[in-house]
Amino acid sequence: MQIWTRRTFWRAGLALAAVVLAGASLAQEAPRAFIDGTGPEWRTLGEGDFADVNGSPDTWTWKDGVLRCS
Repeated sequence: MQIWTRRTFWRAGLALAAVVLAGASLAQEAPRAFIDGTGPEWRTLGEGDFADVNGSPDTWTWKDGVLRCS
Protein backbone atom coordinates (compact mmCIF):
# COMPACT_ATOMS: atom_id res chain seq x y z
CA MET A 1 0.00 0.00 0.00
CA GLN A 2 1.35 3.38 -1.00
CA ILE A 3 1.12 6.30 1.38
CA TRP A 4 0.01 9.45 -0.43
CA THR A 5 2.31 12.29 0.47
CA ARG A 6 2.55 15.80 -0.95
CA ARG A 7 5.30 14.58 -3.27
CA THR A 8 3.11 11.71 -4.49
CA PHE A 9 0.22 14.08 -5.20
CA TRP A 10 2.61 16.45 -7.01
CA ARG A 11 3.93 13.63 -9.20
CA ALA A 12 0.43 12.36 -9.92
CA GLY A 13 -0.63 15.89 -10.86
CA LEU A 14 2.31 16.27 -13.23
CA ALA A 15 1.57 12.90 -14.83
CA LEU A 16 -2.08 13.86 -15.30
CA ALA A 17 -1.10 17.21 -16.81
CA ALA A 18 1.24 15.43 -19.25
CA VAL A 19 -1.57 13.10 -20.34
CA VAL A 20 -4.00 15.99 -20.80
CA LEU A 21 -1.48 18.00 -22.82
CA ALA A 22 -0.62 14.99 -24.97
CA GLY A 23 -4.32 14.40 -25.63
CA ALA A 24 -4.83 18.05 -26.53
CA SER A 25 -2.00 17.96 -29.04
CA LEU A 26 -3.38 14.79 -30.61
CA ALA A 27 -6.83 16.32 -30.86
CA GLN A 28 -5.42 19.29 -32.76
CA GLU A 29 -3.67 17.05 -35.26
CA ALA A 30 -6.57 14.65 -35.83
CA PRO A 31 -9.08 15.41 -38.57
CA ARG A 32 -12.32 16.85 -37.31
CA ALA A 33 -15.57 14.99 -37.86
CA PHE A 34 -18.86 16.75 -38.43
CA ILE A 35 -22.25 15.11 -38.40
CA ASP A 36 -23.69 17.31 -41.08
CA GLY A 37 -23.88 14.90 -44.00
CA THR A 38 -21.29 16.67 -46.10
CA GLY A 39 -18.31 14.35 -45.63
CA PRO A 40 -17.22 11.56 -47.93
CA GLU A 41 -19.41 8.45 -48.03
CA TRP A 42 -22.37 10.18 -46.37
CA ARG A 43 -25.83 9.37 -47.65
CA THR A 44 -29.33 10.22 -46.54
CA LEU A 45 -31.03 7.44 -44.61
CA GLY A 46 -34.71 6.76 -45.13
CA GLU A 47 -37.47 4.51 -43.92
CA GLY A 48 -36.08 1.53 -45.84
CA ASP A 49 -32.80 1.69 -43.91
CA PHE A 50 -34.40 0.87 -40.56
CA ALA A 51 -36.17 -2.18 -39.12
CA ASP A 52 -38.70 -2.21 -36.28
CA VAL A 53 -37.23 -4.52 -33.64
CA ASN A 54 -38.67 -5.27 -30.20
CA GLY A 55 -40.92 -2.23 -30.16
CA SER A 56 -44.51 -1.27 -30.47
CA PRO A 57 -45.46 -0.45 -34.08
CA ASP A 58 -46.48 3.09 -33.09
CA THR A 59 -43.22 3.92 -31.25
CA TRP A 60 -41.28 4.90 -34.37
CA THR A 61 -43.06 6.63 -37.27
CA TRP A 62 -41.99 8.45 -40.41
CA LYS A 63 -43.60 11.77 -41.29
CA ASP A 64 -42.41 14.06 -44.07
CA GLY A 65 -39.10 12.19 -44.32
CA VAL A 66 -38.36 12.56 -40.58
CA LEU A 67 -38.14 9.65 -38.14
CA ARG A 68 -40.18 10.37 -35.00
CA CYS A 69 -40.40 8.61 -31.64
CA SER A 70 -43.51 8.71 -29.47
